Amino acid sequence: MTFKKINILIALALASLLGVVVMQVFWVHNAIQLKEKQFNNSIDIAMKTVLNRILEANTGQTLRQLALNEPCLNEKTNITDVIPPKLLDSLIHAELQCLKVTKGFEYAVYSKVNNRFAMGNYRYFKEELLQSAYQQSVEALFKPGSYFFTMYFPEKTSRVFMQLMGWMLLSALFLLAVVTTFWITIRTVYRQKRWSEMKTDFINNMTHEFKTPISTIAVASEMLLKEEIHRDSDRTKKYVGVIISENNRLQNQVEQVLQSAILEKDGLQMRLKPTDIHRLIQQTIENF
Repeated sequence: MTFKKINILIALALASLLGVVVMQVFWVHNAIQLKEKQFNNSIDIAMKTVLNRILEANTGQTLRQLALNEPCLNEKTNITDVIPPKLLDSLIHAELQCLKVTKGFEYAVYSKVNNRFAMGNYRYFKEELLQSAYQQSVEALFKPGSYFFTMYFPEKTSRVFMQLMGWMLLSALFLLAVVTTFWITIRTVYRQKRWSEMKTDFINNMTHEFKTPISTIAVASEMLLKEEIHRDSDRTKKYVGVIISENNRLQNQVEQVLQSAILEKDGLQMRLKPTDIHRLIQQTIENF
């Protein structure tokens, strides 16, 4: 397979991997938004439940006064008469306890007419409570002044993330495994392709190296068949020496092929020894 085809396949695989990553991020983002929406709905329900219980308490007290024929002498002109701060605090903690929210929340009751706080723990988060998305009117309990029950959660984002942390870490782990596997696969493909080309070049070079001594041996053998060569002992020894030298050269080439096979198995052990390079060059010149 050519490098062009390999690059096309890698590009397609990379595009698919990027698509998987984008989809994974998209689903995680949707999961966070869904979890936040569920949290918001739960808080709205809890706030309405608190107000309903206060309304039930006030209604029950009025019914008891009517049943006992007691005159309603105490006119409720202050919102704290209708919404006792201690009762509000205990009901809020009880409802949020059901949602496993025991800390990290602020609440208050304030008037939208003049932004005056009537009760609550609003000391450090006044602006946040006034602008909070968690707002419930208390008009059913106390109409004058346009009072609202508000809550604020400074740690809401971190709370939502903590609820999804396990799934997010697992998703990130799988993505990391996929990306790592993809990288190792790509690196292995390129390495195998490079080794394949090197092997092809090696075979071509070795073929050339084999042909040269074979041709030299063939020529020297032909010369030895001639009658006039037999009568000249020096020339006979020369051609015999060429045959022996080229035969040794062939053996060395075979040894190199065997060593290349050992190299692929990571079992090559080099046996270094001093060599007279000038003598090798001189022998090569004489052979040619």
